[in-house]
Amino acid sequence: MEHWFRYRTEGYAMIPLPVLPGLYKFNVPTWRPTGSIINTLRRFFTGSTYELEDITYCSIPKGYENKMLNKSHLNVTSSGYIKLIMNIIHQTRSSIKHGDQLDYFQRLSTDKLMTNIDNIFEQFKAAREHVSVIIQLANNLQSYRSTFDMKNIKLIYFIDIH
Repeated sequence: MEHWFRYRTEGYAMIPLPVLPGLYKFNVPTWRPTGSIINTLRRFFTGSTYELEDITYCSIPKGYENKMLNKSHLNVTSSGYIKLIMNIIHQTRSSIKHGDQLDYFQRLSTDKLMTNIDNIFEQFKAAREHVSVIIQLANNLQSYRSTFDMKNIKLIYFIDIH
């Protein structure tokens, strides 16, 4: 949020999450799509940003098996770094001996973790679409209100008493 209380996307970043417990420090580079000169001026003057339609574009697409991933057609600019400190712990009902720890984590399925992360991204995308629809409806309602003379409209309330 900026000093005029507007929210905007300042950048995108992606790192793989560690699966072993411990303290991790990352300096994650961020980037944002630039778009056209119109988008740049709009960003500067009104704060609106040129955003990705699909947030999963930040990472390697699901099911992608080639060695090279080409995203050169996307115009981006650096938007700084995020200093990230993570303290990962693992909670389990059974105790793990120090020597058996690596064997246990190798058996631990990371598919479940990745599925949960994918679900979070899908929920975020759906929530963003819902907010967009709500904003559009609010704008439409505001334009409809301005077309009517509110002094001549009477409200009738129906009360159902059981």
